[in-house]
Amino acid sequence: MTGEAGGSRGRWAHPGKYARIERERRFLLAAPPAPADVTTTWAIGDRYLTGTRLRLRRVERPDGSCEFKLTQKVPVVRPGAIQGLITNTYLSAAEYDLLATLPARVLSKTRFGVPPVGVDVFDGPLRGLVLAEAEFTDWLAEYGIHPATSQRNHASKSSAEGGPWRADRRGPDAKRLSPEQHRRIHHILG
Repeated sequence: MTGEAGGSRGRWAHPGKYARIERERRFLLAAPPAPADVTTTWAIGDRYLTGTRLRLRRVERPDGSCEFKLTQKVPVVRPGAIQGLITNTYLSAAEYDLLATLPARVLSKTRFGVPPVGVDVFDGPLRGLVLAEAEFTDWLAEYGIHPATSQRNHASKSSAEGGPWRADRRGPDAKRLSPEQHRRIHHILG
C-alpha cells in the first residue's frame, strides 16, 4: 500500500492476509425507523485517531455487554463498488482504555438493526443525521442487488418501479427477494 497514513492513492492495494474488501452503501434517511421495525439496538462510540486511518470503537449491546475494536479503513481509488480495505482487531477493555487516551475526533450514534440494513442515528454535533447502511458482502451480494445510483440512467426507471434497488447479473445461485423483503426495504429506505 502507498500514500499518506497507510492509504492507497490511484492504485489497487492487495487485501493481504488480514484485510478484507469492503463494499457498502449509505442512504440518507429523513427520520429514524419506526420502533416496530427495529430488531436490536446498539450504542456506538467511535474515536477516529488523529493523523491515522484508525478507528477505535466501543459497542454497547442491549444486554449491557461491550465489544471493543480497532479498525483500519484504507480507501482505494478504483472504479466500481469497492470502497476500500478494512481490518478489524478485537480488543480487551484495558487495551481500549489505553488507546482511548490518544487524540481523536469522537462520534457517537445509536445503531438500529432493521434487517436487511443498519440505521445509524447520530448524537452530538451530527444530531439529526440518520443514515441507513447496507454491506454488499452481506445479503445484497446473495441476491445480486445493487443500488440504482451505481448504474447510469437507471434512477428514474427505478423510482417509477417503486424504489432505489435493482437486481441484475443474476447467476444460477442468486436468490430472489420475497415480497416481504421488498416491502421492508421500501418501507425503510422510502
